[in-house]
Amino acid sequence: MKIRALIVLLVLVALVVPTFSTMAQDEVELRILWYNDGNEGDVMRDLLDRFEEDNPGISVELDVVAFADIHNILQAQVESGTEAPDLARVADTARFRPST
Repeated sequence: MKIRALIVLLVLVALVVPTFSTMAQDEVELRILWYNDGNEGDVMRDLLDRFEEDNPGISVELDVVAFADIHNILQAQVESGTEAPDLARVADTARFRPST
């Protein structure tokens, strides 16, 4: 399951990044809100370092937080209107669905 989540995240990054290639040649900075589970943070940082080497002009900030805090931090960042990450690793998306 952890590997699947990592693969999904990498696919999302791969889908988002090409949209920036049609924009001006300005520096692009992406921010990922991420919780560590074992050594996944180190693995992800290594993958992102390689990605940045292969894609000059694109940098990725990996904002690592505790698993217990990720939903509260993400919710606060989204509600701020200015601090939301480009991507976030979450375990429970139901929390972010509109209540009816």
